[in-house]
Amino acid sequence: MCDVALTMLFYVLLKPVDRNIALLAAFFRLISTATFAFAEFFYAATPFIVNGGRNLAPFSQAQVNALALLSLTFYAHGGELFLVFYGTGSTLLGSLIVRSGYIPKAFGLLLALGGLGFIAMNFALVLAPAYSSDVLLVPMTLAMLLLALWLIVRGVRSEAGSGVAARPVAQAVHSNVCATKVAA
Repeated sequence: MCDVALTMLFYVLLKPVDRNIALLAAFFRLISTATFAFAEFFYAATPFIVNGGRNLAPFSQAQVNALALLSLTFYAHGGELFLVFYGTGSTLLGSLIVRSGYIPKAFGLLLALGGLGFIAMNFALVLAPAYSSDVLLVPMTLAMLLLALWLIVRGVRSEAGSGVAARPVAQAVHSNVCATKVAA
């Protein structure tokens, strides 16, 4: 739920830069969230499989254990698939931040690099699992922490270079949402 709200926040903040790319980034992030949420069902199913009761009574313990392991394997693959969608959305967001002028370009570059790291991690997991490394995820972690801190402490400017004082993120989103409702 938080990721859906965060996706809307980024869309509202970055649509003035390029509405189509901001919308595409939002779609990729929402698809990644849905993919990961679907994968979570397999993770949550494992205890039900192991403690299956009468539904799984016809199966031997070895078969139940194999089914539980299969469920966890599906969860892992769903988590891997999530990486490519989330990485693509993050790369697009990073490019928008670089072009925005009201969020530091370094955050956008780091976010785009982190997105590419997520995509590279996905391909490494599929094509060369031995070369897959969590090091590829470090730029994304740094980007998200720094960007979150920046948005909480500093806020964003309503227009790049306008001299308008920085506003907290919640206030900026509220103003844009209200303006959209009034315009509609």
